[in-house]
Amino acid sequence: MKRLIMLGILFTWAGTVFGTTPTPSTTPTVTPTPTVTPTPASGGATGRKMADVEGMAISTSRGTLSDDWYWEIVRASFTTTSDYGQIYDTELSMQTGDNFTSQEVALHVAASGGWVNIQKGDYLTVTFDAGSEILIYPPALSGNSVDELYYVDTTGQVWDDRWLTQTTTGAAVPTPSVTPTPTVTPTVTPTPSPIPSPTPAICENTSAFMEKVQLFATDENGDFHRVLCSTTGILWTIAK
Repeated sequence: MKRLIMLGILFTWAGTVFGTTPTPSTTPTVTPTPTVTPTPASGGATGRKMADVEGMAISTSRGTLSDDWYWEIVRASFTTTSDYGQIYDTELSMQTGDNFTSQEVALHVAASGGWVNIQKGDYLTVTFDAGSEILIYPPALSGNSVDELYYVDTTGQVWDDRWLTQTTTGAAVPTPSVTPTPTVTPTVTPTPSPIPSPTPAICENTSAFMEKVQLFATDENGDFHRVLCSTTGILWTIAK
């Protein structure tokens, strides 16, 4: 009996010492998928950049109250401190905002205390960066809860997305100004006046033996010409 107990203990000890150590499982490393930043489609527009807005003017004011709604130029990032300046629809002057490093901008239109009434073709004139000017055309908007943000390209057209790939439905497309081609006035080359011939009759009586006779004759304008006569006719002279 004691011999069996000792053998059991021996086998247990041998299994512990010489037994196989389990291989730890490997946790796979997961590579995160990079975030793809959308880029403008081929031939896409370029965003209008501004650093300082100096003035704003509304083409057609349609508000009935002093604070129906306002137009506002903001940074395209549209953070809480992004206002370059704003103007209420019935006001004639802009409320100045902040200056920023030059960056892309957006138009923010929001109801304030009344009913928004912007029609297609209405536009906002913005003067910026030491006198540059742009006309911005939003779509038609109506209602008392309007709060819209439109991204502006270099022509004044507005877009629904910051990357300028989705045009705003119903927005007017600015017509680029055409520089007239100057009219070229052709240079007229004056036609030289023909020199009248001396009167042939002056040499009619020239005889054959008179090889050359120098005479003076008048032309039809009364100018004197020195001519040489011969049996073959008049030889042109050197001077009047």
